Amino acid sequence: MKRSVVAVLVGVGILGFTVLPATIVGGEKGKDKKGPNIQDPPKDAKLSESTKALQDLELAARLIQYGRKNKNGNSLLLAAQILHKTNTMPLKVPHTSEGGTESVKTPKVDNSPKALITEAKKLGAVEGMITATQKIIDEDTRGAVGGPRVDGFTIRAGETINWDPIQFAGGQKAVVHVDNGIYGRMILEVRDQFGNVVVRDNVPGSFYRVEWYPAFTGSYRIRLVNVDTISFICGMATN
Repeated sequence: MKRSVVAVLVGVGILGFTVLPATIVGGEKGKDKKGPNIQDPPKDAKLSESTKALQDLELAARLIQYGRKNKNGNSLLLAAQILHKTNTMPLKVPHTSEGGTESVKTPKVDNSPKALITEAKKLGAVEGMITATQKIIDEDTRGAVGGPRVDGFTIRAGETINWDPIQFAGGQKAVVHVDNGIYGRMILEVRDQFGNVVVRDNVPGSFYRVEWYPAFTGSYRIRLVNVDTISFICGMATN
């Protein structure tokens, strides 16, 4: 598949996740403010706290998929710990849809930390890890308010969803991650305020991810197209 707590980091190496870059469509700098608003990663670029938290959410999603596919309850427990500790905010940006037909829907699942613990028990997770995870969820509190912006939605077969413009800061990494849960065929792309496609991910799979560095602060539109014959219940996160 694509892309991108000590125990969690160790787990990533064991599970063998592969990171593949999404396609960068635009030019290099976008300095004329007419061409694509994208640039090469600045040499001194640092990840924001929101971007780091978004990476944690991506890791949790992969752990959940791995755990369910391989009947590994311990992976679900690691994901539960990550999700509990990671703050998120609702993406308060309207979206519109075009086309789409009623079709078979992917089953809805509960990925809340408590539900993941229950599921992990059924899969025979290590008892000590179950206890430790439950203790974290019962006693630990999250940090400051903030974090990645998230949205949940269903996209029908043949449907296109367009989000209203979202502002991203110049010179800082921008990321959009879509989790559709199971293998599917979709296209995720981002356009700048001039209508240029700056990044696109159209590799079939259960995750879609794009990242880029805006040359200057500007608004971008996120577009997701379902070219499959089934509907998907998706979660999207962006910084």
